[in-house]
Amino acid sequence: MTEVSGWILDCHQDGDEMVTWVKLDDCKTISLREKWRVALHVSADINRLEQLALWLDRAEMHYEFGELQTRFERHLVELGATRARSVLAVSTNRPSKLKRLAEVIDARGNWHHHELYSVDQKMAQRHLLEKEVHPFGRIKISNNKLTALDSRTDMSLELPPLTIAHLFTDCYDDHGHRTASASLKRIIITPRGTLGEDENPGNPITIECENEEEMLRLLNLRMMEIDPDVLITDAGDSIDLPALRRLSERVGQPLHLSRNSEDLVPRTRGRTAWSYGNLLRKESYHALQGRLHIDMAGSFIVREGGIAGLLELARMSGLSGQDISRLSPGSAISAMQMRQAMEDGVLVPWKKNRPEDVKDGLELLAADRGGLYLEPVVGAHDTVVELDFASLFPSIIATRNISPETMNCSCCDPKTEPSDSADGRLPLLVADAAAEIEHRLRAGNEIPMTMKVPELNLHTCTLRHGFLGRVVSPIIERRMQLKSKRQKKGDVWDGRPKCTEMGTSYLLWIYRIS
Repeated sequence: MTEVSGWILDCHQDGDEMVTWVKLDDCKTISLREKWRVALHVSADINRLEQLALWLDRAEMHYEFGELQTRFERHLVELGATRARSVLAVSTNRPSKLKRLAEVIDARGNWHHHELYSVDQKMAQRHLLEKEVHPFGRIKISNNKLTALDSRTDMSLELPPLTIAHLFTDCYDDHGHRTASASLKRIIITPRGTLGEDENPGNPITIECENEEEMLRLLNLRMMEIDPDVLITDAGDSIDLPALRRLSERVGQPLHLSRNSEDLVPRTRGRTAWSYGNLLRKESYHALQGRLHIDMAGSFIVREGGIAGLLELARMSGLSGQDISRLSPGSAISAMQMRQAMEDGVLVPWKKNRPEDVKDGLELLAADRGGLYLEPVVGAHDTVVELDFASLFPSIIATRNISPETMNCSCCDPKTEPSDSADGRLPLLVADAAAEIEHRLRAGNEIPMTMKVPELNLHTCTLRHGFLGRVVSPIIERRMQLKSKRQKKGDVWDGRPKCTEMGTSYLLWIYRIS
């Protein structure tokens, strides 16, 4: 392949291959398939690791889990560690078997002798990080090698020219409820223009005919003609795509919503769970290949930040746009933490089992106080002033360097420092904080500093930049940049985007909660 450039549209696992979809500058979309070896890591005493390596080399293990390779490596296995530990890296050429392989290794160690790492991360996240690229980033392709042309931390985000369409299936039952099992009367496809360029929706295309085979043929034809990069639905995971799948099965003809022959195979099954007395249902995840399926009913992220906000969050976390559109806020933050840990060279544990530090009753009373709410004075008021605490809690995390590995460090014990020690708070932004840490390390003990937690017998480190601070600081910096664009209350830079599909506002929920 001659050298071309474009944007990473999506990345996903297909069997034991990784597929990366790229939208080229000439608006064509191509896929790059690659056989990929993925590894997990095992920590234990050296004798157990040697026995494990011999056991994994058996023929039956290779038959079950693919071509296994083992070797000893040295890695950091916890945040704040300064010395690497010997671990056993176990790689396979069948990524689909990695989770099952981890379960077998865990059982081999009686579920407590082997500590496993590098199991939980999404395959697309690991694959793109290994290639040193990121979702929706600019790249060039030369001899099937991807080279990044931008950085995921760039503050000036350039939007890829993604074409967008909306899909709706008219399938109401006798009670007026839209369900996948009801008869399908018509299908409506509405072009939504190009992200960041033309936000005016085009004329809806209605497909309505009595012959179901003809309806499916016309749907496939219209999708090929419009060829959207993003397909938006309302309840697509639960209604639209299952209804179209039923239609395809009834007429015995393939459905071509993806850009390849593989279509509508759910990546996850639907599941039901109880939460705080409520029965919650999470539908099956119907992903497309070669284009993004965004279900507005199941995507809080897109409802709050629009498509542009989704793209930016995918860049920050390293996750596929389809994957992260269906995640909760907590899961999105966890993905960012995983990416930061991998960039730091720290192995991510499979089953986190670090208990909370033991506290006595008085310490709990002092530490776990919760928030303070002040009752407003009821009435009509003028000259009201709005106070923006600028991401209060994340700012405290960043400037006070709060992170698991920085709490109560031995290098900055306030008991050993002079009573007139300087305040050790860090600058808010990552680059400034890193420069300050470097300055302190060069200065040595010339400028003693402490960072005590008020009213508690706790302190944080002043000489090592904490993990959590490096995760939240870029989010705060981006939020500050976006809020500076706001000209007046209620404009597109203030709060929720006015055009959800086009995402004209970048003020994603992630910057609000930061």
